[in-house]
This record gives sequence, C-alpha cells and structure tokens, in this order.
Amino acid sequence: MLDINAANPKGKTVAIQKLSFRNRDEWLAERRKSIGASDLAAVLGHNPWHSPLGVFASKVGADVDGSSEQARWGLDKETAVAKFIVREHLDGVSLELGNPFTIYRDDRYPWLHATPDFFLSDGTLMQVKCVGSRASVYWHDGPPIYVLMQCNQEMLCTDSSAAVLAAEIAGDPPVFFEIERNEKFIDAAIDATKRFWGLVESGIEPEISPENAEASINAHRALHPEDNGMTVDLGELADDLLATWEDALGREKDVKAIIAYVKGRIGQLIGDNTYGVTPAGRRVSYKTIYRGAYEVKASTYRRLQRLKS
Repeated sequence: MLDINAANPKGKTVAIQKLSFRNRDEWLAERRKSIGASDLAAVLGHNPWHSPLGVFASKVGADVDGSSEQARWGLDKETAVAKFIVREHLDGVSLELGNPFTIYRDDRYPWLHATPDFFLSDGTLMQVKCVGSRASVYWHDGPPIYVLMQCNQEMLCTDSSAAVLAAEIAGDPPVFFEIERNEKFIDAAIDATKRFWGLVESGIEPEISPENAEASINAHRALHPEDNGMTVDLGELADDLLATWEDALGREKDVKAIIAYVKGRIGQLIGDNTYGVTPAGRRVSYKTIYRGAYEVKASTYRRLQRLKS
C-alpha cells in the first residue's frame, strides 16, 4: 500500500491509498468491500441498467450475474481507444500502463474506492468508455450523467482536479472530453453513499422503487434464490401493492389488445411485401425471420404469482 499525501482542491492535505493486487480475483474481492466509482450512479438511482439493490447484492456476496459479452468486448478495446486519443489529440503527454488490478481510496471515505482505467504522464486520470449502439442514445448531448458521476468519484479517490474521458461511441472514431471536478456534487455523493454503505453493513436491503424495479429483478433473485416453504404476514402495504398489480394487469390486457389489432391490420396492408411506408413518412418492415433450434440449459428460478384467497 502506498500513501500519497497531497493537497486537494479545498486546500486540505489528504492521504490517498493505492492498493495493487496480484490478480483479478484478489482485486475483485477488495472491490466488494466498498462502493466503486462505477457503482455510484446505480446507488444514486441514475444508472439505466443497474439499481441500488444490485450494488447491495454484489457487496454482500450474492451471485449477481456479471457483465455482458458486449461489455467485456468493450473492456478489451479500452487500451486501443486510450492510445488513439493520446496520439491524435493530447500533445506532450503519454499513456501510463500500470497494474490494471489497482484500487485507490481517500482515507477519509473508506466506503468509497476508484479503479481508474489509466493515468497520463502528467498525473491526469483517464476514463475510457466503449459505447455500443444501445447505450449511444445517452451520449447525444455529451457524456451522460452516470459517466460524469463515475469520473467525479475517481477524482475524489485519487485527489485529482480534472479528468480526461475518452469514448468510442457506436463504432465511430474515438472522441474525448475534459471533465472538471464538481465539489457540490461530490459533497452530496459522500453523504448519500455513506448512508447506503450503512445499509450494506447492517444487511438492510435498499427499497426497490418504480424507477429501478426492472434493474432490480436479477439482484433480488440472487439475494433470495430459494424459497423455504414457510408463510409470512406481508402487512397492509402488500395489499396496496397487489391491488396496483391487479389494476396494471387489467390495463396491460387492454394495451396488448390494441397492439395486436394495430399489428394485425398493418400486416394485412403490407401483405407479401417486406417494407411499408405511410404518407407521413413512417416506415415498417415485415420480414421473414429464421429461428434456429436450441437447447435450454437446466436451471432454477423463482416466479412470483398471485394466488386465489
């Protein structure tokens, strides 16, 4: 462990821990002991794909499904993207390729950590994103908030005042952004993450909200993979939730019927043709899709159902 004493943007001397590990398994084990910069947006409810419950599950040891194949492919491309940006756009600096299994912490906030992708030779940290077509919609107006949050926690944990964000977006040539440290946001994030880490240490699951419900499903299944055959009194809140479920199911049937009608009528209008276009310029396709046979691997999962009283 290396302690790096430096004056932060507020003028205070801080101690930064730099922890290096021999392999990925040791590195991942240490990451579970605190909130990483890539976890921050999920903890604060601003990640489109991950939830507070998902972060909680990963920290308490639940077997949460890992990153997608596309995400892993993006990680493999990060070095090439970083080298391109440095070579083409950043004069007078070089890319530092250190131990990838390194974690940084500010001693004042032990529940937080960061694992920056790279540092430049002048000490500036560099974050790299390889953005697929699905996520590219969040980048139309510049870096999305969940990435800015990550960069700010990395600046906090490395005592940096600025960062370079490099991004390859939907296969286009890489671009870069200079990210300034936002002290107001960092102060708020410190308080919010401290409260969240208190839940982790107490084993209290963060409450699922409508905004993060879909992203929480796999995490909840990982936390409670097997039922025990017992019955529990759910309380009055469950009656309200089940009434909401029943109402939503009724509306869902109506919506499905409308969608089926619209798709059926448009299909009749297209007939044997592949594409259709409307006077207003809307376009649809009606293609023949081949679906190969496949074998589903045996697995277990839990299904929530409403039962008759």
